[in-house]
Amino acid sequence: MEKRFNIDWDDGLDKLTDLILNDESLPEIHSLIIGNWGDPFESESSQYIIDMLVEHASRFSHLESLFIGDMESEDCEISWIQQGDYSRLYAALPGLKTLIIKGAQDLQLGDIHHEKLEHLEIISGGLHSNVLSELKNARLPALKTLKLYLGIEDYGFDGSLDDVMALASKDLFPALTHLGLMNSGEQDEIARRVLQSDILPQLKVLELSCGTLTDKGGEALLEHKERLQHLEKLDLHYHYLTPEMQKKLLAALSIDIDMSDACHGDRYIHAMITE
Repeated sequence: MEKRFNIDWDDGLDKLTDLILNDESLPEIHSLIIGNWGDPFESESSQYIIDMLVEHASRFSHLESLFIGDMESEDCEISWIQQGDYSRLYAALPGLKTLIIKGAQDLQLGDIHHEKLEHLEIISGGLHSNVLSELKNARLPALKTLKLYLGIEDYGFDGSLDDVMALASKDLFPALTHLGLMNSGEQDEIARRVLQSDILPQLKVLELSCGTLTDKGGEALLEHKERLQHLEKLDLHYHYLTPEMQKKLLAALSIDIDMSDACHGDRYIHAMITE
């Protein structure tokens, strides 16, 4: 059972935690989604929610999926969402298979060690270097899907491409089959460098979407097309590829390619999710 909890901006965090803890269906909820927790952009972070999950761990031991920060811009701009420290969460929820975090302001992943986590996704307008560093030291032997919306410098991204590409490692994520390094202002260079990574041969899905991918990145994909032919899907949606380059890629690659939401011709080039 999946259930989403949400409160209005003028409600207190106590109301949200009370709603969750007093919900009669809590024992049947395997997928928990946390939306607006009141004032996520000024005085209240997700820490209160994380602490609740840890303090009442026995009541959430059955949880398999957790999404913290499921908000639209009307609730809070993504770059304003104040996150928290997740370091105690992994031990508290040993059965967790999916963790999705939206917003990266003050986000700390801590020492990431979880034996069963299969899907980790961080949606941000700008991922901070400390998060990339913490991911580089992660111990997630079961992780199959890693999706990172990297964002841009104006909204918090302060890492380097070396920091990003260090995550495209088969030694770090031996079970990974779905990698998304996306929503970047450096999408062309990420495309070029992921083609050289040692994790590419084990992937089934590669996402280079939501960023500033242009024909320069498209040329790199064409040049090394043989390294992509084993993929089940190449996701490039939201891109700046010309119609000519799109045709070349479709002709060269006999795999499923998503090139929807083309932005070629727009006056300004920018990643999809920023503010």
